[in-house]
Amino acid sequence: MNPYLETLKKNGLKITPLREVILEVFQKKRATLTVEKLCQLIRRRIPRAGLQSVYRNLSDFTKAGIVEEIFIEKRKAAYALCHGFAVHHHHAVCTRCGRSEEIEACELGFVAHTLSRAFRNLKKKLGFQVKHHVLQLEGFCRACQR
Repeated sequence: MNPYLETLKKNGLKITPLREVILEVFQKKRATLTVEKLCQLIRRRIPRAGLQSVYRNLSDFTKAGIVEEIFIEKRKAAYALCHGFAVHHHHAVCTRCGRSEEIEACELGFVAHTLSRAFRNLKKKLGFQVKHHVLQLEGFCRACQR
C-alpha cells in the first residue's frame, strides 16, 4: 500500500477519492502547489471538488505530516509533499518552477548547531523557549539553472 495512504489510516483518516487524487497530484507534480492550483488540477479528475474540501484535507494532511505548508511568491502559502513524514526536515524551493526538495536536518549540521546556540541565548536573555522552527531555502533547482 502507498505509504501516504498508510499514514492517513494510522491517523484515523478515511481514504477517500479526493484524498487519493490530492496525493496523486502531489506525487506527479513534485512541486509546491497553492491550494488554488491544486484544486484546478484535482478538478480535472473530480470536477465538483470544492476549494473548502481541499483546504480541509490539506489541514488533515499537515497534521499527519504528509504535507508541509511553505511560502512562495511574496509569502503566499503553498504546500509541499513530505517524504520524511514525522522526521524534522527543511525545504529547498525553486522560485522559478516551484519544485520542492526536502533537506534532512543533519545535512545542515552547522546551521542546526548555530540555531541551538541561538535558542539557548534566547532562553537565557529573554526567557523565550523555542519549541519549533521552520527553515526554507529559496533559489533555483538544477533544471532551472540551465
